[in-house]
Amino acid sequence: MTSYLRNYWKKIQDTRKFAREKNSIWILPVFDALVISVLFAWQLSIGTWMLLGNPSTTNMFSESFIKFLWESSTYFFLIYFGILCLAVLDKLIVIFIHLHAFLNNLTYKAINKIDMWLWRKTGKDSVIATAMLRFQMKFQSLSLKKRRAIVLIAGMFLMLFYAHRLIGLQ
Repeated sequence: MTSYLRNYWKKIQDTRKFAREKNSIWILPVFDALVISVLFAWQLSIGTWMLLGNPSTTNMFSESFIKFLWESSTYFFLIYFGILCLAVLDKLIVIFIHLHAFLNNLTYKAINKIDMWLWRKTGKDSVIATAMLRFQMKFQSLSLKKRRAIVLIAGMFLMLFYAHRLIGLQ
């Protein structure tokens, strides 16, 4: 078992090299893979609870086994999440690295097309790319504490926006 875990950890570390080759940030695909694993494990545990609640399936097993399943059903989420992490996490990370690389490429092409369009209309060279570079330089010149505060506040606004959309829709 320890050799499997070591080999699996090596596979996950190899995804970091693969992300560098694809010019992608490694932590974002890892986060995406973990979120998908959590959501899938949650759906599997809900499906298991629904299956346990179905009277036709409960008649197939003994009453003591069904009672044991209901008592241990709170841990189904962790069991499913562990199985997913130990079985397919590295493959999910690779899929999300490909997805992020594809989206980065699309963004790059869109910025180039818009810059070309603006160059034809105004004669100014790479307006959007220069503006993005200036913004990035200003952001990087801030102290680490201010950068973290800005990212945290932006994340909080994003969470509030999505919570409002979720609750506000009727």
